[in-house]
Amino acid sequence: GGLAAYGEANVRAALKSKKASKLLISEGLEWKRYHVKIRGEEKFINKRADEPAPKVTADGEKISILAVHDLQDDLIELADSSGTEIVIISTERTEGAQFIQSFYGIGVFLRYK
Repeated sequence: GGLAAYGEANVRAALKSKKASKLLISEGLEWKRYHVKIRGEEKFINKRADEPAPKVTADGEKISILAVHDLQDDLIELADSSGTEIVIISTERTEGAQFIQSFYGIGVFLRYK
């Protein structure tokens, strides 16, 4: 027991590889996932929902936005498609508030390492 991962990249990898047995996601997660193209290369950028959309990189390169998704919905869809149980964590309880502050409101329990 005690197998867990947190942080968007680790959680996404665990869901894609079907290592995750349970997705824990905070109901207060308000992030957008931007599918972008920079210098002809496609990548993803996550930003808080209340922040403006990315337009240029730090070094002035133009960012083309190809798609925008709610990060919470994106992870839930991924969990659904991999047959992973989904648990929405309330931020009204102390534990839920700590979860979103400590782990950015995203985590998984793993079937194996």
